Amino acid sequence: MATNDEHHQHRREKEISKQYYEVLTGVLEKCDSILLFGPTHAKEELFNQQKADKHFEQKIIRVESADKMTEKEMPVKE
Repeated sequence: MATNDEHHQHRREKEISKQYYEVLTGVLEKCDSILLFGPTHAKEELFNQQKADKHFEQKIIRVESADKMTEKEMPVKE
């Protein structure tokens, strides 16, 4: 059974992901076509958020799985 701390942590992680996707969405609105890829399920979550956004109705969006990413494909760590 999950504790209150686990529920709080899960909610916090979801909120952080949502905020991150909103930032990405703002950047991706300027693109005509989008390729989402990577080893996790985050690409599907972002795709679903974009699909629900009317700004992305006319955009080409592809989602592909990738077991491993090259160093150039990995996000920049600050």
